[in-house]
Amino acid sequence: HHKYIEKALKYMQERVFEELNLSELCSYLCISEPHCIRLFKGRMGTTPMKYFSRIKIEEAVNLLLTTNKPLGLIAEELQFSSAAHFSKTFKQYLSISPTQYRNNYINTLEHRQRVSIKERENAYDLLQNIIDASPDLIFFKDTNGVLMGGNQAFFNIMGRSREQIVGKSDYEVFPKESADFFQKRDDMIFKNNRAIKNEEVMTYPNGRRRTFEVYKAPFNDDQGNISGLIGISRDITDRINTRKALESTHTEQEHLSTRHAEVLTSLTKQLIELLNEKEQSSRGSLEFLQPRLLTEGLHSFIQSIFKNIELNNRGTDPTILFENLRKLLTAPPQKSTDGRSKLVFSIEPPKNLPDIVFIDDNRMLRAFYFLIRTLTMNITE
Repeated sequence: HHKYIEKALKYMQERVFEELNLSELCSYLCISEPHCIRLFKGRMGTTPMKYFSRIKIEEAVNLLLTTNKPLGLIAEELQFSSAAHFSKTFKQYLSISPTQYRNNYINTLEHRQRVSIKERENAYDLLQNIIDASPDLIFFKDTNGVLMGGNQAFFNIMGRSREQIVGKSDYEVFPKESADFFQKRDDMIFKNNRAIKNEEVMTYPNGRRRTFEVYKAPFNDDQGNISGLIGISRDITDRINTRKALESTHTEQEHLSTRHAEVLTSLTKQLIELLNEKEQSSRGSLEFLQPRLLTEGLHSFIQSIFKNIELNNRGTDPTILFENLRKLLTAPPQKSTDGRSKLVFSIEPPKNLPDIVFIDDNRMLRAFYFLIRTLTMNITE
């Protein structure tokens, strides 16, 4: 018997804005009225006409919530005999009058809307506070190049307030040449739907120029359409300057090392030649060679190093430098493996030394030691 019920329900739904009585319904179903009532009570738990009234009330609820139609018009459309009859029937099913039902819904909807708006405002404020805390410049624009917002760092470099920038196009904020450049880059992002990264030089209101690494990426709406772009600019000026300084220091150190090697090689060659000449004329005269050649050679070498030294970032007290050299050269004499005595040196620092010299003292001491070892390796008592 369910086919009669389904057929009856469909017929009632089609006639919701019309009048319908039990006799007409039973005639449509081709069954008797008592049989129709039994079927409805057994399947739907109520009589056919009461169920039809329920369908009308459900449609009335829809009209109350989705339209501004007055109660009298709704009652008329649904074929109630009067507005009072409509209200009475409505209250029988929902235990509340149509007017109260609509007002409660409106109040509840307005409350929900206010809560929703407040929640969105709180979320926006939180997001704004987060991006304002970032030292990077953050901004976002729509597809027409109109600035939609940004963080405090961005407004600071622009030298304007948020109110003076938001809602303005690039051409209203930047010079035409800069605006053309930005618009061209933005069009590339929108056309390819891809992020780009590049370096740009920006000038603060006080004239200070800084280099920024700029990252721009498109963002989409809930339908997947591009609705704008977000830009994040990071100040990399200090990083660039540090890199340049390191490269310059590396170059200076390489040049300094080359100069040291050249001076050391040239001086060693000259002193060895001079030593050979003196040995031919005064072979075995260690007392003559030691103080004159080695002391004068070392003095010349020291003056040459200090005269030609190039600045680096490390300062050394020259007095300490010579003290370390003295300790290195004046260690107690020891017998070598072949029984010969090692040479003993005495060194005094030059007068009028500066308070500080910029030199690698460890490399200087190694250079001295290498020079002396080279000059004395063939000297015998």
